Amino acid sequence: MSRRGFSFSFRLGLVLFALAVTASLGAAPPSTSPTPPPTPVPLLVEYHRTGGFAGVDDRVQVTPTGAVVVTDRQGAQAKGQLTRQELGALQDLFAGWEGLSARKSPTGAAPDAYVWEIQFKGKTVHVSESDGGVPPVFERVRVRIEELSTRVRSEAAKKK
Repeated sequence: MSRRGFSFSFRLGLVLFALAVTASLGAAPPSTSPTPPPTPVPLLVEYHRTGGFAGVDDRVQVTPTGAVVVTDRQGAQAKGQLTRQELGALQDLFAGWEGLSARKSPTGAAPDAYVWEIQFKGKTVHVSESDGGVPPVFERVRVRIEELSTRVRSEAAKKK
């Protein structure tokens, strides 16, 4: 004990305690409800390609407004915007989509074969290179989406 009745350590502890109480009074109360997840953007078209010797994992998403997001297997993204005419032309390519089977039966295993999955307005169709014969409607859609993907990536690289 010091001359005044309390040791320095005791007084220091008391001051630190008072500071801690004061700080906690100003703190916001903990949140009682979790933060809601962000609202997902509706998609018009979703394209996914996997496989190949290099092990690709490419994704292309197109919203009803024509916003395009291209994502590669490393997660790098490129963003672009379709014109109204491009968006309309893309939708026109899907004529006959509803008549496709959701999944073709593979005709044989092929190592490193590409596998595509394209979803349009809620209907997803899966096709593999090893399936033996890709439906023409699927092929024309796949080719156009890959062209758009290349363009969006190229334009995004020019902006950097």
